[in-house]
Amino acid sequence: MRLVNAVTLELEDFSNKPVPQYAILSHTWGDGEVTLQDMQDAQMASQKAGYAKIKKCCELARVRGLKYAWVDTCCIDKSSSAELSEAINSMFKWYEDSHDCYAYLADVEPEATSAVASFKKSRWFTRGWTLQELLAPTKLHFYASDWTYIATRRRISKQLSLITKIDESFLDRPDNQGIDKMLGAASIAERMSWASNRQTTREEDIAYCLLGLFGINMPLLYGEGKRAFRRLQEEIVRRSDDQSLFAWMYTAEHHGPDGFPGFLAASPSNFAESSHIVPCRAGSRRSVFSISNKGLQISLPMLEEHALLECHPSDDPSTLIVVRLRHFHGDTYGRAVDEKQAGPSASSQKGSTSYAYRGCR
Repeated sequence: MRLVNAVTLELEDFSNKPVPQYAILSHTWGDGEVTLQDMQDAQMASQKAGYAKIKKCCELARVRGLKYAWVDTCCIDKSSSAELSEAINSMFKWYEDSHDCYAYLADVEPEATSAVASFKKSRWFTRGWTLQELLAPTKLHFYASDWTYIATRRRISKQLSLITKIDESFLDRPDNQGIDKMLGAASIAERMSWASNRQTTREEDIAYCLLGLFGINMPLLYGEGKRAFRRLQEEIVRRSDDQSLFAWMYTAEHHGPDGFPGFLAASPSNFAESSHIVPCRAGSRRSVFSISNKGLQISLPMLEEHALLECHPSDDPSTLIVVRLRHFHGDTYGRAVDEKQAGPSASSQKGSTSYAYRGCR
């Protein structure tokens, strides 16, 4: 891990020695960002627009009694695919382990910081990478375009919850409460929904920016396109039995040559309406499922052409989520396209228990 010395503004390598306390910058990239190579020539680096952010981050760190800072633009050698892969797989932890995180909102004017309507329009809330930067740090401070101080994450947690659709408990946690256990208690569908309206410049990054939220480490393969998000879901399947992963809504982008979507989602956007889906209570019997070269292997109860998932709306444990399937042959099924609006669609009496089902179209 490289850090910027907050006094000299020079890079120092801590790969083989203990990492000191550090501040970390959260921002959206613009023109003239300073790279690691640029930092080798201080005069050249200082002439680029992005240098002002590095300088201000270090200044804030010094005020807080910190001697080092981490800034993604200049602390990672992006010319090395191995280093970039290691950095992206470690990034959530780096933000989590930081002493302070400074979120710089370059498009929020100082006089507008008290207005939710203006605050929520910031590009910072639309980018994939800033999702983990919002959640992972213990202490997060927001700054406007001129570095006027706005507030801490805790102080404006209600506004942030309205903007991001993330439950306020994740944003209003005490400084001594880590995020890992809280994320582990959130369903797969809920965590996916947080990224449903976010974008990344590179197609693969919409998957890579979520690695930390799911505790996943996997190789980066730029050039794989949409396959990256499928690989992320396959890794989740290997580690979790939470079937809310399958509780997403299809769009036209899923349609294959035969017009039928796969069982895994194409992107986080498919989980936009799934934030309230949770797995059945702990201790209940869960179906075992896995991914192989033949696809998803799972055993699910069926109601006519619908498969019942072991998850339900958080406010209605008696309603199970169903997925409409198309039978191909033997025990092979595919997810079918259902144009009907999701909602209570059927009920079935099994023994003494009555079930209601809600469909995922």
